[in-house]
Amino acid sequence: YVPYDRAWACCYDPLAGNVEVLGMAGDVKSEQKDHKKDLKPGFRLALDSSAAGWAVRHRKPRVDHDLASTQGRFLDHKHLYKDRYLSSLVVPFFVRGQVGGTLTLGSKEAARYQPTDART
Repeated sequence: YVPYDRAWACCYDPLAGNVEVLGMAGDVKSEQKDHKKDLKPGFRLALDSSAAGWAVRHRKPRVDHDLASTQGRFLDHKHLYKDRYLSSLVVPFFVRGQVGGTLTLGSKEAARYQPTDART
């Protein structure tokens, strides 16, 4: 069991070179003013501008404790930082030896995730 405040799963599309958000769970705000910019199912993230894309490219988990420093580089961290999340864990999952997508967990507690949480 790994605790989280917000989570989402992404599917990797190697032909398009991006990851697509499949679904979300946890503290998801549905009453925001600008729904077009929300991270929601169907939203596509480029591999070079998202933490999920980084995990796909490097084929390993990513833990970030300072979303303020990465939110300018990663679009998915921008959404977490905007809602005052402090740490994230992105774990790639594999299907038949190939990266199939990622699972991202966000927390409002600083330094909640450690690299060992990826194994859990």
